[in-house]
Amino acid sequence: MDAPVSVSDKKWKMNFIVRQAENLDEHGETLEEALATKIGVKLLKVDDKKTCVEFNHVEGSRVLFLKEYMKMTSHLKEMNDATL
Repeated sequence: MDAPVSVSDKKWKMNFIVRQAENLDEHGETLEEALATKIGVKLLKVDDKKTCVEFNHVEGSRVLFLKEYMKMTSHLKEMNDATL
């Protein structure tokens, strides 16, 4: 049974997986284990000029999620016009 599909002009979401390869030293010994994390992204239309972007840790390494989150927010900081 297929889930019903609906299209919205006010919200959009996706999940993706980020993988970090394991780090090896010059002798092939493992320095860091391979890590993976699943990240959820939601875009919500606030009005004609603003869109809310939300990042969520879905599963996997929380440390890798935090590193990736910091990278993404750094790239998006110039577009951040949030008002609290």
